[in-house]
Amino acid sequence: LAFVTITDITERYQAEENLRKSQEQLAGVIGSAMDAIITIDEQQRIVLFNAAAERMFLYPAENAIAKPLDQFIPERFRAGHQGHIHNFGKTHVTRRGMGALGALFGLRADGEEFPIEASISQIETDGKKFFTVFLRDITERKRSEEALKEQARILDLAPVLIRDLNGRIIFWNTGSEQMYGWKAEEALEKTTDSLLKTEYPRAVEEIKARVLAHGHWEGELVHTRKDGQQIVVASNWVLHRDENGKPKAILEVNNDVTERKQAEHEIRRLNEELEQRVADRTAQLQAANKELEAFSYSVSHDLRAPLRHIDGFSQALLEDYADKLDAEGKNYLHEVRNASQEMAQLIDDVLQLARVTRSEMRREEVNLSELARSVIADLQKRNGRPNVSITIKEGLTTRGDKRLLRIVLTNLLGNAWKFTSKQDQAEITFGSEQRNGEISYFVRDNGAGFDMAYANKLFGVFQRLHTAGEFEGTGIGLATVQRIVYRHGGNVWAEGAVNQGAAFYFTLPNFKEQGDG
Repeated sequence: LAFVTITDITERYQAEENLRKSQEQLAGVIGSAMDAIITIDEQQRIVLFNAAAERMFLYPAENAIAKPLDQFIPERFRAGHQGHIHNFGKTHVTRRGMGALGALFGLRADGEEFPIEASISQIETDGKKFFTVFLRDITERKRSEEALKEQARILDLAPVLIRDLNGRIIFWNTGSEQMYGWKAEEALEKTTDSLLKTEYPRAVEEIKARVLAHGHWEGELVHTRKDGQQIVVASNWVLHRDENGKPKAILEVNNDVTERKQAEHEIRRLNEELEQRVADRTAQLQAANKELEAFSYSVSHDLRAPLRHIDGFSQALLEDYADKLDAEGKNYLHEVRNASQEMAQLIDDVLQLARVTRSEMRREEVNLSELARSVIADLQKRNGRPNVSITIKEGLTTRGDKRLLRIVLTNLLGNAWKFTSKQDQAEITFGSEQRNGEISYFVRDNGAGFDMAYANKLFGVFQRLHTAGEFEGTGIGLATVQRIVYRHGGNVWAEGAVNQGAAFYFTLPNFKEQGDG
């Protein structure tokens, strides 16, 4: 005989299948959780380390299993955490936060500490206790909180107050305390007009109407501080409405601009004073110019007349009484005539120097190359010389006063013509070159030259480096050149060596050269 026992295990199989599915679902939830989940045993060794924990601590789960939890806690907090978990295990509480420990920090595998939020739960299975810690990295939240705190601290420094529609102060920040001197408890519930003794630029009702109509207003007000000092503030008002759009309060931001207003007032005063000084000085200059014009007229007419008489009568003596004069007498008369003619030339040069200093500038396009050719042609007519080589660069154009620039070239080319007169083969060049990013024009010759030790004297009035016996001249020409170039905003200088020629350079930077764009 055989006995067969049949047991129905359908319910057990279903229970096991349900348990398996439940465990798979739990594992899926734990694995996909955004927060780190770590389970430890009673010895605080890790038995579960989910994917979020891997990302948070930069540590793979397979290496974390069986490791002590302390590995992921900064050393200075480890003892406190161990005691907290141990004490929690003695309670009957299943879950609680870990904020009682104060600020919590985790420790990544690379040594970086970071702030965390944590809670802990406990469960007992088969007589063994397991603790599960839920962790959240709050680094970004902490940064945002610190940024907001810093912004709040900064904003609190700006003088801000809020008042209701009746003018009563309902908010008074640190910036307002510092600017006005009243503490918040002294200012709150007071009206701004009574506390600050506000002086408005126009009727206050007009300003309020504008705020209600447009939502904002800005302008300057006069306020009185607690110490009695009046200050000017740049005030910005913004209307605040409630959730129904009804006007509720006015936010007022005030900045002390007293020093700026005082500076502006001082600048206006100084400008007015300067304008008056300029007017006075202009009147003085106009008077001086009139006196100079009168003097120039006197020089031109009253001094020239005697010189013409001296020269004329000296010439008459030479022509009409030549047979009655010996050689020495005739020589004396020649000296008198030469001196009177030199004096007349000196007067002409001085008058020209005065005219170029005060004459009105007429700006126009000037072809310097054509001007130079014209000056050379005049020199050749007055004193033709076959042994002179002239080189003039083509296309040298600028903008300036044509009449004054002709005087410049007449003096410079005339000097070159004069100081090369003793050369067997004279060479005179007018050209240009680039120096320090700007065009420099020059007149160069191979004449008598000069000692560079005396170059600073060349442009002084009546300064001469050669005697009248060597080369004629009054010593005013280069001074005239310098003043004309200065009036054009340029500079002039000379280079040379004794018996090796000279070069005179000038620039016209305030006037746009052709081709410079």
